[in-house]
Amino acid sequence: MGEKSAHRVALANRRGHRRYPAWIEVSLSDPARKTSAPATVVDLSLGGALVQSHQAVEPGTVAVISMPSGRGTITLRGTVVRNEQSWTGHLLHIEFAGTDPAARLTLCHLLDELEREFLRHQREIVALRP
Repeated sequence: MGEKSAHRVALANRRGHRRYPAWIEVSLSDPARKTSAPATVVDLSLGGALVQSHQAVEPGTVAVISMPSGRGTITLRGTVVRNEQSWTGHLLHIEFAGTDPAARLTLCHLLDELEREFLRHQREIVALRP
């Protein structure tokens, strides 16, 4: 196993929350700089998100994600813990901290929806196998 693969396995093993593929268009804000830009949440969990952005954001930066859900807009505050350059821009690893209880509840509902959709797709893929 290569060094990069081993690092990804180690990261996956230390995560405390299951992540789900999301692909949700969001607004990503930096409150300290008073800037905001469109971004895409690639995957999501109770503990954080992987966000695709065209802007580089330094690790340690506080970031605010505002995203739509069936129950209104969810606003989640977190810290960028890693920034990876990719062919599509930047992949920001954001760890949530101090999430408001109402936002956390709405996030739980959204994650339930994402889990159902993910499992439905998994069943469809399995059904296609000979």
